[in-house]
Amino acid sequence: MIKPEGGNQGSRSSSNEDGVLIFIPFVKDSHNYVNSILIIRAGKKDTSYRMLYANQFRKFGFEKRSDNMWNAGNVFHIFSIFNQTIFGYTKFLIKDKNLFKEQSVSSGIIVT
Repeated sequence: MIKPEGGNQGSRSSSNEDGVLIFIPFVKDSHNYVNSILIIRAGKKDTSYRMLYANQFRKFGFEKRSDNMWNAGNVFHIFSIFNQTIFGYTKFLIKDKNLFKEQSVSSGIIVT
């Protein structure tokens, strides 16, 4: 799994000691939201990639993870950043209350 970078996770690329992370968002024809992101780590010795799908956030689990593993909240965050950057969305309807259960929000809250 690719480590979430500190700071601006919505940037199209980010440098670190392990190489460069490149984020390429994909939008299906006639849709108005990002449904997948290709994440590429281009290092000096190796290149790896992962296709991340918005609808598979539950597979990452909802518990806080170590610094090098993403959870469902991280997946939501990266998609919300790209949807805000590309489409200008500032509000998101959260249907799964597990995403922010530590903040005691109810299902269906709009996060701004």
